[in-house]
Amino acid sequence: MKKVFLTYHAVERIQERFPLFCDNFTVLKNWKKKSSLDDLYPIFNELLAKSKENNSFLNNTTYMIHLYETYGYDVEYKMMEIPNEAIVLVLAKKRSENHFRIVTIVPDRFIPKSISTKYSDKKKKSEIK
Repeated sequence: MKKVFLTYHAVERIQERFPLFCDNFTVLKNWKKKSSLDDLYPIFNELLAKSKENNSFLNNTTYMIHLYETYGYDVEYKMMEIPNEAIVLVLAKKRSENHFRIVTIVPDRFIPKSISTKYSDKKKKSEIK
């Protein structure tokens, strides 16, 4: 993946929502908003390397409307899921830019699970007439 920038908001969200994960990294656990983000890039680059893009997140209309209202409609989004950690990194990129930003981090429970619908009571063509 091309260069990805980190935001203060994303670091605050991972500390807030995933304290047990942060306990594994003393730099991340002790980070304060006045601190630099430079020390955290190795951790987030490792997370990005472990992650897989999950487009099913884009089907969650309620959450996507929230993202659009927060970050804009003219923005491309990527949802990078880290399966073993139940973490999803939300990346955003303005269409005029050539780099993504990690704008927030959410638990994977926001991702809609696939639902298979069975149409057992489907009417046949002859029954419709």
